[in-house]
Amino acid sequence: MAKQSIQKEAAFTATMPNGMEIKYEAVAHTYDIRRPLDGGGGEGLMSEWRRVDVSMSSVADVLDKPGLKFWGQNVGVDGMIHLWKTGQVRSVQVDGTLTQILLAWSEEANDWVPCDYEVVKALLTKNKLSVNHVKEAAGGRGNSVHAALEDWIETGKMPNPEVFPIEEAGYVEGLVKFLTDLGEVKSKPQSEVVVGSYEHNIAGRFDMIAVLHDSRFITKRATPKWTGADTDHHSAKGPEYTTFSGRTLFDLKTSKGIYTSHKIQMRGYALCMPECGMPSPAHVLVVQVGNDGSYLVGSADSVTEEDFLVTLDLNRRMQRIES
Repeated sequence: MAKQSIQKEAAFTATMPNGMEIKYEAVAHTYDIRRPLDGGGGEGLMSEWRRVDVSMSSVADVLDKPGLKFWGQNVGVDGMIHLWKTGQVRSVQVDGTLTQILLAWSEEANDWVPCDYEVVKALLTKNKLSVNHVKEAAGGRGNSVHAALEDWIETGKMPNPEVFPIEEAGYVEGLVKFLTDLGEVKSKPQSEVVVGSYEHNIAGRFDMIAVLHDSRFITKRATPKWTGADTDHHSAKGPEYTTFSGRTLFDLKTSKGIYTSHKIQMRGYALCMPECGMPSPAHVLVVQVGNDGSYLVGSADSVTEEDFLVTLDLNRRMQRIES
């Protein structure tokens, strides 16, 4: 596949192999798309620019994500534990009783006050432990890991986790393990590949495309050895591997897991490729790296184009209803 012509500034335009152009505006996070009117025959006639109404990264936002509420709950629990460990929340015994109450330090009152929602919320915000702060930190972490991947693609130099902040080093270590298992590829991988469909009015970018030769990836995590008091003993099981060959799309995630929304998003990228003049991939994979230095690969090969298009249609229907 020919390397795309991209000018990466506040905005850039990517030219597809068949002459279709996709323009991205970073500030507004918008895509515009136009295609040759002569079918790429060289006459230079182009359609008008069309604004893409749904970006690939937001197609699956319409799906239910039950894990989000538990993620928010966990953020709150972790924040409260931090406040307790750092002495910003403490328990005291009510005089003459066995009752314990929780007190929190209030800067506004300059005193210890009974814990309530507003007091704890203020402490979480001060310590940058609110949901918004944690989400923002995750975005920065994701950018760093993606930059490490892109640098490896451009230079071939394996990332060094030790030069990254401690909160990012584990994710980079997971990336190193994945790249090691990737092994030797048949041609230089491409990063930040832009694709789109004028027919379906969608566009987006995925992280990498590479031609694999019997690459073995972890597709199921190891099971630790465990003995419970009231359960049967079971032995540890090592990770399960699956071998992949051929042209393969990858998208890198630093989330807690691999979700259905990730796979549907990846199928959308694959759907766009023939319309851009690119060969269809043999495999579509999501790579999730964890802060413990692990990685996991999930295949979106079972997701069909119809699955993606139904989700895209539902997204547009919801936009219409909500507006």
